[in-house]
Amino acid sequence: MATSKLSTRQRLSWAIITILVLLYALFPVAAILATSFKTPADLGNQSFLPNTWTWANYEMILTGSAQGLFLSALRNSIGITLISTAIAVVLATLAAYAIARLNFPGKRLILGAALAVSIFPVISVVTPLFNLWRTIGLYDTWLGLIIPYLSLTLPISIWTLSAFFRQIPWELEQAAQVDGATQWQAFRKAIIPLALPGVFTTAIIAFFIAWND
Repeated sequence: MATSKLSTRQRLSWAIITILVLLYALFPVAAILATSFKTPADLGNQSFLPNTWTWANYEMILTGSAQGLFLSALRNSIGITLISTAIAVVLATLAAYAIARLNFPGKRLILGAALAVSIFPVISVVTPLFNLWRTIGLYDTWLGLIIPYLSLTLPISIWTLSAFFRQIPWELEQAAQVDGATQWQAFRKAIIPLALPGVFTTAIIAFFIAWND
């Protein structure tokens, strides 16, 4: 089979395109970072870099008057996001494997419903959810945020992982079972290691969905 190789000019062109895309994507991050070193008087300045560099903003949120508010909010955000991501990935892995490997009625309906839920506007259920959580005592708790985040991360996680599982050859699992492995052992020792890139990708997606919200 003939293999095509990129010429030096083509490689240079792709390198330039890649650098331009990275600069475009990272420019807002660089702007935020530069703004964090500006003084309050500098914030209205149109210049990209601050006229006077200062650590005062970081001192305020890490050791100053805003420490209690910022650090507690950061701790809550990281904890809730990590727990939501871990639960979503575990449940989505099991559900996606069943959808990809097992034949049962309504499988396509489940995938369609998962995709529909993932694009549903969450803001429309905030008010009834707020009233429900106050009634049952979940308001202002970690669990009260983890449950709604699972409704955001689970559907897209199931959809993504089911596509990865369908790409793994069925014969590998059958070979493991022929060698004496149970279905669970074949899933854990043969399928999961091959699906790790998909699981990792899904975890990143679920993490950013929960974090951004």
